Amino acid sequence: MAVAGLSDLVDGTIARRLGSTSQVGAALDPIMDGLFYGGVALGLAFGGAYPLWLGAVVVLRYLVPVAAGGVLYLAHRLPRFQHTFFGRLSTTLIAVLLGGIALFRLPGLATFAIVLIPLVTLLAWVDLGWTAVRLTRPR
Repeated sequence: MAVAGLSDLVDGTIARRLGSTSQVGAALDPIMDGLFYGGVALGLAFGGAYPLWLGAVVVLRYLVPVAAGGVLYLAHRLPRFQHTFFGRLSTTLIAVLLGGIALFRLPGLATFAIVLIPLVTLLAWVDLGWTAVRLTRPR
């Protein structure tokens, strides 16, 4: 989990710094994050590390933006992909909290996850929605 999360962070950082990002990579990143973190979240929830609803929140964190992107794509209104601050923050917190829970099973970490993951998910959706509206407006 730690290696996968770190490699995701390093890969994105290197691509942005070298200016070698692509629309395909930007589109695939949230899908792959959703599959990975969603699978880990549901596995931990089914294993009793925290409530199942929290695993569902992690899955929805990635599923909602991917579904919205699909709708925008079908409507021919898809803006260029852009990572947002709260999107990055939510993925980082999800990776750290889920990884910490998986490794250490500390009850306090699960409590932080129950509070922080839904909060940063909501902030990520608002930030992404605001960014999408701004990017789809005619200039």
